[in-house]
Amino acid sequence: MRKAFLSIILPCLFFISCSKERQEVPVVPESLKTIMETSDCVCDGYINLYTWKNQSVYVLGYKGPACDWRPVYFDQNGEEIEMEKAYSYTDFLQESKLIKNIWSCK
Repeated sequence: MRKAFLSIILPCLFFISCSKERQEVPVVPESLKTIMETSDCVCDGYINLYTWKNQSVYVLGYKGPACDWRPVYFDQNGEEIEMEKAYSYTDFLQESKLIKNIWSCK
């Protein structure tokens, strides 16, 4: 009885463990790669990938406490997106979903 149980359960566990969903590795546009390679890291820059209004959006931001900055938004091709003047970064964060931190300046 025990052998029959193990012969059924073990193969099931094997197939379940092998069917993990693969996460796609985002292809970072060249314009963002240039930013990452040439950054001076004074204000602890970062680039995050979000899903916003059914599209992929990269955001360039900074963490430095003494740094005055505004976010820069890029589409999946690395082209800058201009948001409406009244649209804030807080609005964007509420309407989007963080997918992954692509780069953090260290």
